[in-house]
Parts: sequence; structure tokens; C-alpha cells
Amino acid sequence: MNLLRAIPGALALTAALLGQELPGPGELSVWPTRLLFEGRTRSLEIQVRNTGMKEATYRISFQNLRMTEDGSLAESEAFPASAAPLLRFSPRQVLLAAGEAQVVRLQLRKPENLAEGEYRIHLLFRAVPPPEATVPPPGPEQGVRMQLTPVPGLAIPVEVRHGTLKSACHLEQVRLQAGATPQLEAVVVQDGRVGLRGTLKLVALRPGAPEQEVANQDFVHYADLPRQRVRIPIPPPVPPQKPLHSGPLRLLLMGEDGKTLLSSHDLPAIQAGS
Repeated sequence: MNLLRAIPGALALTAALLGQELPGPGELSVWPTRLLFEGRTRSLEIQVRNTGMKEATYRISFQNLRMTEDGSLAESEAFPASAAPLLRFSPRQVLLAAGEAQVVRLQLRKPENLAEGEYRIHLLFRAVPPPEATVPPPGPEQGVRMQLTPVPGLAIPVEVRHGTLKSACHLEQVRLQAGATPQLEAVVVQDGRVGLRGTLKLVALRPGAPEQEVANQDFVHYADLPRQRVRIPIPPPVPPQKPLHSGPLRLLLMGEDGKTLLSSHDLPAIQAGS
């Protein structure tokens, strides 16, 4: 089971009860961490598990999250490509004992006139305060007592692909930033109608030898985001006096199937501390 990290855009602030303890994001495991409806798929399931040491209740709801140019997620009131009108799910709340798991089922209903495209919504799992918690009454000199506490939550993307869609993108502004902590910067530009998922890989080219991986990081790009700016830190060499790599660098975007989707032009070498 993969543990999801809490997404800042998925956290809600509430007037919480003083002294109450809510289950943390790390005490909820959700699998899979992404759902994709395509082709003839009309039903999918998610398993929710309480990995904590005490009973916990989680409320489930839809949430619109947009991706910003730096790849982070931000809450949005609504957007045209929302999949919320196409999906139904149950249950909407789960009460789980420590170690207990439950299945949440999603159903897709496509209207006949649905336009081709990729639709998306996030399914948000948010902790519910225990009903027995109470707020101590304020003393004669205390006045109103209130505390704002973040409610732990996890959100996973649910995507619906309808029609004949193609994935396409290209790279712009690929460059190396030298210095004490060198990094590669690039802009991924969306040309198609399908989101991108995979791995950004920085490799060093060596004549007569296999390419050497210098750095990598996971990559997600939503279909409705025109362009995304990425930064890949380049780890220091060992020992520090050595060059950062043994040849020109090249940036690759590898798809989930391991195939190369994009390849940049060759970049010059960087010396440590340059």
C-alpha cells in the first residue's frame, strides 16, 4: 500500500474542537493512487485502509484541483474539464477500525453528447472529528475560545478519457544552472489533449559507452495545463573535485511504459563549483 502525502490544496481549515485529536494523513492508505476511465471501463474501485492505532472516520468528496505552472496543485471552484458530472461513488463516508479496510466504488456515466477530451476530478478523503469530543466551556474571564486546526486530507486524481486522443508535447528553454547547487531547468509545453505521466531523466553521454544517469524525478502534467516549468537538482560528484559528469548532458522524458517521449538537445558539461 502506498501512503499518499497530504496535498496543500486539499487541506481544509475548520474551527476545531479544543484538545481533540484527528487522525493524520499518514494513518490513511489509499490504493490505487490514481484512477483512469478509458475505453469501455465503467466501474473502478479504491481500497481505503486505516493504518493508525485507533478508530477513524473519513468523509469522501469531489474536489477540483488545478495544476499550476510549477507543477503544484491549487484548489479551483470549477473548470470546464471537470469529471464530477460524469461520476458517482459510494460510500461517501467510512468508519474504519485500526487496520480495517473498505472498498469505495466509482461508476462512470457518459452522456450521448459528451465532447471528446480528458476530464478530471480529485477524490478527497478527509478526517472527521470524533463525535464525542467537546469544547470546555469558557471561564468568566476567558471569553470565546476557538482554535483553527488543519483537517488532514488526501486527494487522488480520477481521469476520464473520451474519444480518440493523442499525447504530444515539446521542450523549451532547456538550460543548466551552474553554481554551488547546479540544476537543470526546462519548460514542458502541452501540444496534445492527454496528460503526461512518467519520469524526467538527466543522462550523461559517454562516447563508446552506455549513457550514465545523473538524476531523475517523477513527472505529472495535466492535459489542461499549457506549460509546466521543471527543475531537476544535480547531485554533487564524489569526490567533489571530479566533474559533475563525464560528457554532455541530455534531458529525457520517459513514459510510464519506459519509452522515450521527449529528448532535449545536448547540454555542455558543468564543473563542480562553477
